[in-house]
Amino acid sequence: MRRTGRRAARRDAGGARRHRRLRQDPRGLRPLHRLLPGVKHKLADMHCKLEQAESIVRYAAWAADESPAELPEAAALAQVYVGRACFEVARDHLLLHGGIGYTWEHDAHLFYKRAKADEVLLGPPRIHRARLGQLLEL
Repeated sequence: MRRTGRRAARRDAGGARRHRRLRQDPRGLRPLHRLLPGVKHKLADMHCKLEQAESIVRYAAWAADESPAELPEAAALAQVYVGRACFEVARDHLLLHGGIGYTWEHDAHLFYKRAKADEVLLGPPRIHRARLGQLLEL
């Protein structure tokens, strides 16, 4: 299960990198500086979540290679944060695109479906938080 979780976290973080193009207008209509402040703030929040998720995935990969004793905690942390962050970013990505995001004309709905499928496959974050708490003896 841990190996599957690490793979899913890597894939989610890698897929989330494609969302970075949202730093420009997600609809491709106008430059970022002309977007409404609410859209800019949502894009900034999404970017911060992705940066944090990528750092956690890198930590889990480092733990797998260099410090196997830290691997259970690193894998649990990755499953807790990365899955939820990627789901939220995929959801916001879909909403920012509006109606086109739900169609086959755009890939936004595929990211959302993948993030939801990973949550169903690996379990909700609350299960991983409980496991992380046990590993850290909290």
